[in-house]
Amino acid sequence: MYLLVVTTVFTFGELIRSPVSQSFVSRYAPEASRGQYLAADTLQNTVGKFLAPVTVVASGFVSPFVVFTLILLSALIGMGLYANMFTRLTKEDE
Repeated sequence: MYLLVVTTVFTFGELIRSPVSQSFVSRYAPEASRGQYLAADTLQNTVGKFLAPVTVVASGFVSPFVVFTLILLSALIGMGLYANMFTRLTKEDE
């Protein structure tokens, strides 16, 4: 039952995320290169789907602390990149 609830929540989250990210890309991407920006947006999902199984395999060889640290570093790098991007876009809008 727990797995069904969690899967439903994550699926609902993905359904909400897709239109938001696509409208974000269509708003800020230059018209001539929107396809490239949408491809890069899709790439982040693909990278995530690649890294998840890698961390599962890595957990068989290293301690859970190391796996958590890798995931945390990945999240912090992503946060930094998004913060940098939003700062640049805000400056360009002004």
